[in-house]
Amino acid sequence: MTLPHPGKPRRRPQSHPAAAGSEADRGLRKLEGYLHWQAENQRARQAARDLADLLPWLTTAQRRDLEHHYIRTHLHTARENLVRLRTRHEQLRTEYEARYRELRARWTASVLVIAVAVLFVIACVIAGLR
Repeated sequence: MTLPHPGKPRRRPQSHPAAAGSEADRGLRKLEGYLHWQAENQRARQAARDLADLLPWLTTAQRRDLEHHYIRTHLHTARENLVRLRTRHEQLRTEYEARYRELRARWTASVLVIAVAVLFVIACVIAGLR
């Protein structure tokens, strides 16, 4: 086991199960998703009732069918939107991680070049003093 650099937290590999957060964090995200979906379900049901209220001539069976169809369509669209958002989120994460690695490599190379240049200047100054 390697020890982390002092003052710098050790990073877990992305394949490690805890890399995305602790079990409690995952549980909270799952609960948040569940509550969000329940709220979306309630919005769909309310919108379906509001639509059916605009059509007072519907029979009870027609009203129930309309509400059921509206809720199903609304939730299907909401799920598609969530899938699209998740896909885009993953794309952006991949892009940003690649960009971060590139910038980190550039920064490291720049620091090394500057360090070598400073050492060279110091060596020249020391050599000139002799």
